[in-house]
Amino acid sequence: MATEEVVHPQNISKDMLQSLFESAYMDTSRDSDGDLRVKDGYSFYVFPHKEGNRILLIAGFGAKPESSIADRLSFVNKVNDDLVVIRAYMRDNSNFAFDYSIPVEGGITKRAIVFATKFFAVVLQDALRKENQYGVSLRSLRLGVSLSGVPTAGWASTTSLTSTPLTSRFPTTP
Repeated sequence: MATEEVVHPQNISKDMLQSLFESAYMDTSRDSDGDLRVKDGYSFYVFPHKEGNRILLIAGFGAKPESSIADRLSFVNKVNDDLVVIRAYMRDNSNFAFDYSIPVEGGITKRAIVFATKFFAVVLQDALRKENQYGVSLRSLRLGVSLSGVPTAGWASTTSLTSTPLTSRFPTTP
């Protein structure tokens, strides 16, 4: 039986992760700031933590102006109640983020990174299915990132997600 390759925190970088995801037939790209984006159903960003102890997966969305603050908060609370493995939060009165941290302290296999990333994509899709139940219609946003590698409030795009099919399922590959 072959031993799976273990990646240690000091070896995790955007370049390493992009190569890993591409070898797993996942759609990757870099934005104008060099941040790694993965698309599996919806697009999300992948940030290796500056200390290397975790990998942060994060997707940003904005609510349509016609949805109420109460509906937006109900949506976030419902996601957090039902899908406890990801964190949903409002960044301000109209922007949402969903994130998930993959712990890598002590090492992690490449396979585990890929499966955890695909798992996030599936759970994100499940969270976004709840939007219609709460009168919240979401649009995708571009994240800004601080110098520490932590996403900040740099939201930019307005691509509508309401017509995007939810077809990607774990553990299939495109």
